[in-house]
Amino acid sequence: MAGVHPYENTFATDVLELKLKPTFKQPIKWLYRRLITNAIAVKREQRTQSASQFLSSLQWAVNGPRRVLIGGTLVLVLIIANTFLIEAVDDDIPLSELPIEQQQKVLTYIAEADTALKFQDYNGALVYLDRAYKIHNSNDDVEDRSDQILKFFSQQLKKAPSSDEKKFLIEQLGTIGEYSFISNNDKYKDLQQETR
Repeated sequence: MAGVHPYENTFATDVLELKLKPTFKQPIKWLYRRLITNAIAVKREQRTQSASQFLSSLQWAVNGPRRVLIGGTLVLVLIIANTFLIEAVDDDIPLSELPIEQQQKVLTYIAEADTALKFQDYNGALVYLDRAYKIHNSNDDVEDRSDQILKFFSQQLKKAPSSDEKKFLIEQLGTIGEYSFISNNDKYKDLQQETR
């Protein structure tokens, strides 16, 4: 190593007795240090046993960190991609794949909600929509009616003449948010942000 003895010209028996480690004139990477330390170990059983083993270890010292970094990066990218893939998988069940009895119930509840909405009975519509949602939580009709109710709330908030009426409507908005089909609705979340 650049003309310097790694054990500073100390006899092997003294190196073992004093438990000396080899010194290097210039700083080197830890993998190279380990490779060379194994090649010049004082105890024969700790020493690198063959030239092919030394060359293999040298290849690992040269390319190993880069391979580990590339492998780790690849694993990280795969984990992130898998997360997005899992979120993108559509687990919605079409209404037509539900049993006939449940399909009929959902359609009946939506029809009842439509009737309630015609009479501006928003509480009744919410009850029927909630029943339909509990059977079929990916139903677009439930979402459409929810949007209609939220649009009504938005309009009423905009034209509320007094702060007391606005406060009452905001409380009502919080109350209808207890229905999961409303609280999961993006328009509800936007309306909540507007009222804060």
